This record gives sequence, C-alpha cells and structure tokens, in this order.
Amino acid sequence: MNAGLTRRAPAANERFSEGVHNGMYELGNDLVPGAVPLSPETALNTGLTMNWHANPRFNGEVTVYQNRILDFIYQVPLAEPVQTVRGSHISWQYLQTDATFRGVDVSSSYQLTPEWLLSAKGSVVRTRDTRADEWQILMPADRLETTLRYTWSRDQGRLAGRYAQAGVYAVARQTRVPDNYEARDLLAPPAGYALLNAEIGTTIRWGQLPLEVSLAGSNLLNQRYRDYLNRYRYFTDEMGRNVSLRVHIPLELPHKLH
Repeated sequence: MNAGLTRRAPAANERFSEGVHNGMYELGNDLVPGAVPLSPETALNTGLTMNWHANPRFNGEVTVYQNRILDFIYQVPLAEPVQTVRGSHISWQYLQTDATFRGVDVSSSYQLTPEWLLSAKGSVVRTRDTRADEWQILMPADRLETTLRYTWSRDQGRLAGRYAQAGVYAVARQTRVPDNYEARDLLAPPAGYALLNAEIGTTIRWGQLPLEVSLAGSNLLNQRYRDYLNRYRYFTDEMGRNVSLRVHIPLELPHKLH
C-alpha cells in the first residue's frame, strides 16, 4: 500500500510555447489573451497492490489506485485552426481543473501445460472533472491484451529457447466524455478496435555466442483504426500491418584485459 503527495510547477512549454510541434500548433497559457495564469499542480496519490507469485501455475497482480489532482493541467483543441507559412494547423490550448483518477490494472498468467502459457493484462481508468462535475476529456479507454505462448521444452541442435506466441490487443471505444463534447473536441471518439499480433523466436548458438532471433508481426489483419489519444487521429489511421525481424547479439568484454 502506498500514498504520496506531489507538487509541480507548470512547465515552460505549458506557459510559453507558441508554434508548430509534432504537426500541431501549441499555444502556451501565458500567451492566450485573458487566460487565467496556470497554478502549480498538487496531487494526492494512493494505491494498493496485491500479487500472487507462489503458485506453480497461476500468478497475477492487481493494482487499485486513486489520484486526486488539484489544478490538473491538460490540453484541448481549439475550433479555429491556425494559419502559418507551413499550412493550416490544429491549435491546442492548456487549461486547468481539478480531476480525480480511479483505476485498476490487472496482469495474470496461467501455465496450462509445461509448454503452453496463457497470459492477460488489462487496465481501466475513470477520470472525473470535479469542478465541472463531468467526465474528463481525452482519457484512456478500457483495454485488454491476451497472449497464448508455446515454448519448446527441449532444445534441438544449436536452437534453444524456441517459442511461438499469438495474441489479441483490444481497446474499447471511449464513451466517458464531457457533456458538451461537441464544443470541446473536433471529432467524436473513434470506434474500438482489436489487433492480432504474433511472434516466433529462438536462440542460435554461433560458437560460444548466443544469437537471439525473433520475427514479430503486429496488426496482422491490417485493420484500419484510430486511437483516441493519438492527435493524428484527426487526419489519418494508425499504422497498418507491421513485420519486424530482430537479431540480438550480446557483446561481452573479457573479465580480465591482458
């Protein structure tokens, strides 16, 4: 169980930024005519973590938390774009309110057989704007990830630690938005999505050097989707199918240099 009190002053970019940053136009609070100056954030954080790692088959961890943040600093897009020599850009302004975050993070694994492992992890967060008594804008949606992994129990020749796994990463549509959402954001939250991922890998012995090789693919079904927290969702979809080959070569210096 833990509790903490933190306090931070507004960052320099939250006060003075004025220009294009990552394709967006950011405007610091001090540069907005008539805006109330930003106050330091004060957060009271409490959390309780329970874990079970003594079972030979089932293990897991659950964290329940509440964060109460006074003068919480956040950003919202403005309705009117900003015209610059680089084109038209969405403008973002910093605002402040009191917010309460309550959430649960869960992770677990179950050893079905010596070779098969089923694991899952998920997170849920509920955030309220306590000044306006409504949901806080631009907060993460519920999400869950499950993975089924097969590990070969016996090594074969120069191959060791062979494994193959497949999983689904699912994110729900964010429905907990402010009451006057149309006046606070440019687009409604996008639909939820589920992505299929897979990976295979092994360790190859090259003399005395172990080479870890893996082939991983994400969004294998090439689904079109947009993430609520990605600011590029106003313009384009997320990345499609992606396949990557990784080779990890450990470099070890001798214990003694002669």
